[in-house]
Amino acid sequence: MEIARQYKHDNNGRLLASRAYLLPRGWRSNDVISRATHELLAAGLIFQTVIGQRPNKASWFALTCHQLNPDARYDAGVERTFRQGAYKLLPAPKIEPNKKILRPSDGAVCGTIAPPDGVGDALSTPSGGAVMALFGKRSIPSGGHPLETPSVAREVKHVRR
Repeated sequence: MEIARQYKHDNNGRLLASRAYLLPRGWRSNDVISRATHELLAAGLIFQTVIGQRPNKASWFALTCHQLNPDARYDAGVERTFRQGAYKLLPAPKIEPNKKILRPSDGAVCGTIAPPDGVGDALSTPSGGAVMALFGKRSIPSGGHPLETPSVAREVKHVRR
């Protein structure tokens, strides 16, 4: 998701997965970033367009679900070897018999998003009726609505100093 969120329709092939880029997003471990990147590459979900080099050249990646955007800075042969939809061409991963599949302890349950009493006609007023003002004061002045009364111009005196 961190790589895919960088995609902006014209930068596929220049997406980053470096620690310097991911550190502000909460990624702290180089090992975790490296393992996740290798898993995405192995699954065919991303494709490496530029191999990074120390001290300050990051690797670039492209999402294989989108078309590769041309760029002269890619490593040689990238345009020929990139395959859009490469994740579809790989065989499904085999689940080892001893490997546990992660599931919630109560099982997968689809929760409802409706109110527990069902969906009914909603009232447009609070259940207890209209809200009364504190101390019996009304929000409309006693002389009528302020927009219905004419305004009176006040005389302003200028004082010179």
